[in-house]
Amino acid sequence: MLAHTVLYGPTVDDRIWIDLDDTLKSRWPHPLGGTISVDAAAVDAGDGGAYDRVLKFCTPRWNRRVFATKGAAGFARPAFKQSAALKGRASQRLYIIGVDAIKSILFQRLQRAQTIRFSNTLGPEYFEQLCSERRVIKYLRGRPEPRFERVPGRRAETLDCWVMAYAAREGCAIALDAREQALRLNPASAPRPNIVRSRWLDGM
Repeated sequence: MLAHTVLYGPTVDDRIWIDLDDTLKSRWPHPLGGTISVDAAAVDAGDGGAYDRVLKFCTPRWNRRVFATKGAAGFARPAFKQSAALKGRASQRLYIIGVDAIKSILFQRLQRAQTIRFSNTLGPEYFEQLCSERRVIKYLRGRPEPRFERVPGRRAETLDCWVMAYAAREGCAIALDAREQALRLNPASAPRPNIVRSRWLDGM
C-alpha cells in the first residue's frame, strides 16, 4: 500500500474528476531507483447518480486500465469480470467485482500477517476502516450461508478501496489480453519500434 489519498467534492462537479485524473497520473520514487506509476484503477459506478459519469470518465481511459466497476456479493463470483449487460460495446465497459472472495483473501492475509505491506504514514482510522466488516454465518431456508456484515458504527471506505485495488490488479491481465486480440485483428495498429542507426556501422 503506497498511499491513501482522499479527494473531496461532489461527483457532479468537473473539478473532482480532474483531480482524480491528476491523482491517477501520480508517480512515486522506487527505493532501487526510478519511479513507479499507477498500473490500473477501479472506479466505483455503484447504483447512484454517478453511474453515467463514471462510465464517461473511464471509457476514454480504458487503454490506461481505468475501469468502471460495480461490486456484487457471492463467494463464487470471480474477482473481476466484464458485465454481460454491456459486453460487446467497445464504447461502454463495466466490470463486476466479486467482493466477498476478495475480502476473504484480505482477511486471511491479515490473520497470517504476511504478503501485505502498508505505508508507515497510515493512521489508526485507516486500519479501523480496513477491518470494518466480519464474516458471519446466516441461515437461509435452513441452510448456512457465509456473508460479510458491517461492524456497527464503523465506516468502510478503506476496505472498499483495498477490494477495488485488488480487483484492478486482476483487471490488468484482462486489458492486456484484449489489447493482444486487437493487435491480431489489426496488426497495423501496433506501435512501430524506434530504430536508431549506428554511425559506427555506416563506416564498416
